[in-house]
Amino acid sequence: MKQFNEEIIKPRNFDHCGEPCAVACKKFVGEHKKDYEPYAACGPNCGVFDQRAAERLNKFVDRMGLDSIQTGGTVAWIMELITEGLLPAADFGLPLEGPRFRFASSPNEFDVVTDSAYNADYAIAIIKMMLFSEAGAPFRQGMRAAAKALDARYGIRSRQCAVYLAHGREGYIGPNQYWTPGMFAPMPLMGKYFSYYENKFLPPRQLGRKNVERMVYELYSENSGSCRFHRKWIEELIDEIIVSHFDLDLHYWSDAFKLAKVIHDHQSAASVFWESERVVDIVHGFLEKWERDGLREPELLEWLARFRADKWQAARDFWQEMYDDMAEAFAEGMAEPERAK
Repeated sequence: MKQFNEEIIKPRNFDHCGEPCAVACKKFVGEHKKDYEPYAACGPNCGVFDQRAAERLNKFVDRMGLDSIQTGGTVAWIMELITEGLLPAADFGLPLEGPRFRFASSPNEFDVVTDSAYNADYAIAIIKMMLFSEAGAPFRQGMRAAAKALDARYGIRSRQCAVYLAHGREGYIGPNQYWTPGMFAPMPLMGKYFSYYENKFLPPRQLGRKNVERMVYELYSENSGSCRFHRKWIEELIDEIIVSHFDLDLHYWSDAFKLAKVIHDHQSAASVFWESERVVDIVHGFLEKWERDGLREPELLEWLARFRADKWQAARDFWQEMYDDMAEAFAEGMAEPERAK
């Protein structure tokens, strides 16, 4: 963060996408565009805390044509498994020393530049293994399938520390890195911010309906060619602008809702409860954090008590209530929220 602030924020190395826009949301250092998700996934998640090493790792991922969030999550998972002694590095042609994930007695014993460079090299070695070696074949099927194969082969529980959303029999996606249950919601189309991911506690029943609302509104930007960074005003005006400009006989909310419902109905049986204990702990930790921050809403305290008594049962109930409210919203229909009329 210190490097980011000194190299980008202070000198204002910002740019926009090419449209005449005041947001200038692109952050640059030379050829490198610094987005939060790629530089978190292929950065600190992989034990890389130096921007130079993170640039090298992210550029390699881009050159391989891979998604940075998905790749970073998978590589970090493998690095953890090796560090914990659950996977033998030799079986995958990886350096036997393993990642430098353990900070001994103090983080000060981690050399930010040297150890970050080493971990970036290790991450690149893992990516090459996954892509090009026979040993990497299970990983080419994705983290979810790889976890099943590794657990069967080594008698471990690798799936329990993998962070992904399961979909259908084999599908999965690495979630965007926002610490909020909406990013782990049983929605039919994840990975595109088609859910409510504001950093705010909502009971799961209410959250399910908000997820549907956000999916419909995100389709406003998707299908109008508008930048979603401008969604606050786009969701208020874009329907009126486009309908009047093109003389169209349609209603944006109802038509976008119909499209969202078609996607949901097609995928209605595909959402799968969280398979990983790590994901359950992320949701549990989110609730714990709100209590530490002073929130005393009765429903928050009730869910915390349930998680502390039996986190797996509480997680199943939390997930199911989100899903049920989402399904009811699609089945019954939703009126356009008052604020957007």
